[in-house]
Amino acid sequence: MNSDCEHEDASERHQLRPDGTVEVPAWRYAMVNYPHPLLQAGLTILDTPGSTRWERRPELTLSVIPNAHAVMYLLATDTGVTRSDLEIWQRHVHRHANYHVAVLNKIDMLWDELKSDSEVQAIIERQAEETARVLKLPRSRVFTVSAQKALAATILGDAALRVRSGIESLEYLLAHQVIPARRDMLYHAVSREVNALLDESRVDLAARLKRNSDELIQLSQLSGKNRELIEQTRATLQQEKDSYDATAEQFRATRKVVQKQGEHLMSELSDDTLGAICKAGREAMEASLTTRGLTGSIRQLSEQMVIRLQHASRLADNMLDTLDQAYTRFHRQHQLPKMQVHDSIWAPIAIVWKC
Repeated sequence: MNSDCEHEDASERHQLRPDGTVEVPAWRYAMVNYPHPLLQAGLTILDTPGSTRWERRPELTLSVIPNAHAVMYLLATDTGVTRSDLEIWQRHVHRHANYHVAVLNKIDMLWDELKSDSEVQAIIERQAEETARVLKLPRSRVFTVSAQKALAATILGDAALRVRSGIESLEYLLAHQVIPARRDMLYHAVSREVNALLDESRVDLAARLKRNSDELIQLSQLSGKNRELIEQTRATLQQEKDSYDATAEQFRATRKVVQKQGEHLMSELSDDTLGAICKAGREAMEASLTTRGLTGSIRQLSEQMVIRLQHASRLADNMLDTLDQAYTRFHRQHQLPKMQVHDSIWAPIAIVWKC
């Protein structure tokens, strides 16, 4: 969750228009790839809206915090933990996040040339201890940094300024604690998935054992009795076998249909198909001699891509409908357990800002 360092422009606020409509931004988030050793090691950072824009887009933050492996809650050193910061921390961060730390940014605002380094450090330490007390965190999980000075030190190659900025301790946390901990987090997530499957298998096995036990009792009761009962049992077994064979045939047919639908879907989004559309659009734009012609070529390319993606979306919906119908049929006929959608075992690292 990223709070905004600058004051929000009044023109950006969602105000009710005279016609009763509200302007909403067309885009919700952006993906940025950057060459950094921590990112190459598997770290994924998700920068979410902060407290100053919390009321405008709360769903972006609330949807990712429960699934994040770790949350870094960024606060401003000069203000510390405000009432709104504490409310967000208690309601959404502290209760749900697996691992969370607080980061006091802008410690350079407390640097004073008229005070010694020990005096400045003592002031920063008191602010960190107070933050740890309010958020009910160990002092070791409260970091004090100056992101601006760390960036300047990296650009200028100033090792002393980089150490003073405090960024190295935060990078050490990410490199030696958060990233290695992903293995344990993924292990527990996979364990939950496997345990759920094992529970379903146990239920199915118990049902089969009970059915076989009932059949064994029936066969024991048939000992020495007339042939009519034996024929009745044989007919019941044959009926169950026919039902199983029919179900297996339905399953094979459904799998074949889904496989064909999947192949069709992949062909609609293949590199060759999309590349041909892009190539034709590029040739049309290069051949355009006027602005109007160029605009028309761009519009035509966009329309073709939209049509292609909409068609692919419909194919995907058809696949889901087919699978849902098949599972519903199997559930009704054979009492399969209700399908449960489990959370993804891959989750990003959310960074919470308050500047």
